Amino acid sequence: MADFPVRRAQRPGNAGEDDVRGLAEDADFDGPLVDAQAKGNKIEYMGHDQVDGDDAYKLKVTLKNGDIFYYYLDPDTLH
Repeated sequence: MADFPVRRAQRPGNAGEDDVRGLAEDADFDGPLVDAQAKGNKIEYMGHDQVDGDDAYKLKVTLKNGDIFYYYLDPDTLH
C-alpha cells in the first residue's frame, strides 16, 4: 500500500518530480513486466543468481523514465 503523508499546505501547489514519478509507478497495477514493450520498458536477462540459497533468474528492468529495478524470479514458478 502506498504511503500518503499528510501535508499541511495553505493552498494547492504543483507536485514535485519525485511525487509525480512515484504516482506514475503506483498507477501501473500490473507491474513493469506485463506489456513491457508497449509501456516503453526494457527487460534484460542478467543470468542466474542465488536468493536465500535458491536459484533465481535475474532481470534488469529499465523503465521508460530511466529508473532501473532488478527482479528475481523462481525458475520453477516464474514468480
